[in-house]
Amino acid sequence: MATIQVVDNFSTQAWASSSGTPVRGTTFLHGNEPNSLEISTTAANEFVYYSNFGGAPTRVMTGFWFYFSSFPGADAQIAKIDVASCEARLIMQSSGEPYIKADGSPTMASQLYGSNLSTGTWYWVELMLDVSANPWEFRAIIGATTLSTTGALAASDGGNGFVLLGTNRADTITCYYSYLHYGTATGDTDWFGEQSQSAGGTNVSAMMLGVG
Repeated sequence: MATIQVVDNFSTQAWASSSGTPVRGTTFLHGNEPNSLEISTTAANEFVYYSNFGGAPTRVMTGFWFYFSSFPGADAQIAKIDVASCEARLIMQSSGEPYIKADGSPTMASQLYGSNLSTGTWYWVELMLDVSANPWEFRAIIGATTLSTTGALAASDGGNGFVLLGTNRADTITCYYSYLHYGTATGDTDWFGEQSQSAGGTNVSAMMLGVG
């Protein structure tokens, strides 16, 4: 079972630090969540940052809902997981088709989702960076679609790491986020499963594309 270390519904500040002017707001809400996180910036860094996973886990992961009222005019980072020197990114294109890639060491090639998403819709995504063996592997799951890309590294364990929502690449983007989770996994198919909050505040899980 995947281990959830932190949950943030953006009603209080759970992140360790931030850049720019991220906003907890109610403009677009997913389900019964009290707030969402708005990242809206023009050619500048804007993000929230969550502290390291602790120890030296071999599979670090995050899951969250995201929403676009309009897609960015050019490729823009939605989120990333950082472990050691590897920066594993989720990026949205102007067409509405997301992709994953990783920079640094190792560098991993872009892997496209395969179709365009829709504006005005909440999507659940999970990102997993697996450093249990060489090559390292970066995976993502959106709905029933799993993406994967790999890169060779001399060492097999980077340790620690962090989660970042938003962009540290000075992109132009407006994206909304809901109900973030992060933690660790025991296997390469050990996903959290779709997470949302019911009226009573109970987590429910499903491996389905989410529409809120």
